[in-house]
This record gives sequence, C-alpha cells and structure tokens, in this order.
Amino acid sequence: METICIPVPLAAITIFRKKILSWYKLHKRVLPWRDTGNPYHVLISEYMLQQTQVARVMPFFLRWIEKYPDLTSLAKSKQGDVLALWNGLGYNSRAIRLRESAIKIVNGHNAIIPSDYNTLKKLPGIGDYMASSIPAFAYNKTLPVIDINIRRVLIAEFQLPPDIPNESLKPLALSCIPKNKSAMWHNALMDYGAAMAMTVKKSIPPLTKQSRFTGSFRQVRGKIIKLLIEKGKMSLNGLQASINDARLEKALEALLDEKLVFRKGTTYRL
Repeated sequence: METICIPVPLAAITIFRKKILSWYKLHKRVLPWRDTGNPYHVLISEYMLQQTQVARVMPFFLRWIEKYPDLTSLAKSKQGDVLALWNGLGYNSRAIRLRESAIKIVNGHNAIIPSDYNTLKKLPGIGDYMASSIPAFAYNKTLPVIDINIRRVLIAEFQLPPDIPNESLKPLALSCIPKNKSAMWHNALMDYGAAMAMTVKKSIPPLTKQSRFTGSFRQVRGKIIKLLIEKGKMSLNGLQASINDARLEKALEALLDEKLVFRKGTTYRL
C-alpha cells in the first residue's frame, strides 16, 4: 500500500498531547516492568506482550524475573526449562527466540541490550514494532511506537482512514512525542488505547487478524509442548495416543524444524 502524507496542524498535536497526558496522570496502570529503569524488564515484557493481553502476561512476567533475574541467567538457561516456565502463555516460539536473543546480547553486546533500531532488528523474534518499542521504553529514545492500541488512538483522534498503513502513521506518531518523554508518552498512549479499545474496536479493525486458537494447528503444537514438559520425553506412539489429531506428525515436523522439539530415534523431547 502506498504511503499517505498526513498534514496535521501543530495546534492539533499540542491539544492531543495535553489530552493524553492529562488522562494518563489520572489513569496510569501500575505494571511490574514499568518505571524500574531496567532494560531487561522491558525486553521480557515486550516478548511476552506480543499478541497477548497485559493481565495474562503479568503473573508470567513476575515468575520469569524470579527465575531469570537478568540476561546472564537467561542466557545460561536450558531450553526445556524456558519452555516450561513459558507454558500457558502461548506462541512458544517467542520463548525460544527470547532465549536466543539473550545469548546473542550476552556474547555479542557485553550483556547490554542494544538501543539501536537496526541492531535490535537483527535479534531473533524482533521485528519493526519491538525494534522501536525497546529503545523507547528502555532508553527513552524518540522513536514512533505503533501497536494496535496506539494505532487506533491516532486514527480516532485525527480522523484518519481505518486502513491507513503504519508506515504512513509513523511521521505523525513521531511528531506527537513530547521532547525527552518518549517512554512516558508511549505508556500513556498504550493505556489510553487499551481503555478505549472496546469503543473503537469495530470501527478500526487491526491490519492483521489473529487466528482462532481452539481447533487450530497452533493448539496441536501447544499440546505437544505441554506433554513434553510434563513427561520429559515421549515416543510418537505415546504422543498419538494422547493427541488424537491427524495433524500431529505435521506439527511435530514443524516443531523440529524450528528447534522447539528434538528427536532421537523415535523419542521426542524439548
């Protein structure tokens, strides 16, 4: 889709800033990864929050920080232990990519989480959104961060087309960031967006739709991971006896390709 130019008067941006920051002062959410001054906490929360609601993430985040309080402890972890701790949060590949990123940061960046967009994009599991959100939240970098809630806020407040591409929103989003207040501003936008989400959800749909989990291929994969966490290792026959689904072997092959699951002979393990 072609990039669209959005001319917005400075006065409108100023009014918008005041509105969001005034609202945030009264309604700010207290979240365990905020205001800690710890980039590692931001990194963990951003991986966990991908396609997952805040309320669901919070207990997982607290358990994670207790077991892996820093990058070094995570980099030294075993993949099976990481998956076991992640179990129930969904999209298990996120846990593996997070662990791989921790290893790369410890070995290649002296255990310091990068603040540069392009450097972050080279890490496993980090795309355009996280390469912007991590510097903004962890280092207060002035980068436009656009998730589904922030997208809806910008579209609703400036009366933009519901299907406008994010690339076209970025210049506007950047111009709205108050000087030296990127972290606070984006937290405010996210909280405001989450509060108004139900009001605008139908009129401003996401650009991509999350697929249904129940009965999906993802659910079959999740069942395999859960069983291997519980049992340690299982044969193909054992998995077939526990998971009556024609897609089981295809799911196993996909998990093997992604190195989420390993096979020795006829036995599968994490």
